[in-house]
Amino acid sequence: MAMHLSKDREEAFKRVEPLFEGKPTPHFYEVVISHMKYQRTKMLNK
Repeated sequence: MAMHLSKDREEAFKRVEPLFEGKPTPHFYEVVISHMKYQRTKMLNK
């Protein structure tokens, strides 16, 4: 539940929200992947 309320989730959603209005494009996947890489790096650096 905490992820649904986190600032990281809010920031990621702001970046991808406009992309949900149409078909996913390569940019959509780049945004998702970059956020996943950011999260992984953040966890590894704890």
